[in-house]
Amino acid sequence: MVIRPQATTTTRQLNQPGFASIFLLCISLGGDNLAVYIPWVTNLNIQSIMIITLVFICCSIAMTLIAKSIILIKPLIYLLKRYSGYCTKLVYLFSGIRIIYNSHVIRHLIAII
Repeated sequence: MVIRPQATTTTRQLNQPGFASIFLLCISLGGDNLAVYIPWVTNLNIQSIMIITLVFICCSIAMTLIAKSIILIKPLIYLLKRYSGYCTKLVYLFSGIRIIYNSHVIRHLIAII
């Protein structure tokens, strides 16, 4: 895509993502969340697993519709385009700090020393 000059249609499509692309992104990111609950789900019967799957799909559709409506807000688009790199780095930084804090790694390292 970088080499070919006809990337204008692709760029236009990326600026206006459709429902399917946002939904697939939401589903693909949901795998991490599902991995947390797999040990809990293994003890459930098939009906409960189907209900959980249905709830997950409904929540994914709702999040997709919300995301689709958010990308129509012009000031928010400007902020996301301008500051999304910084916001992503902050989210990763604070998530990492929280994970390290909750796992008690620092306490364990201090105990070793």
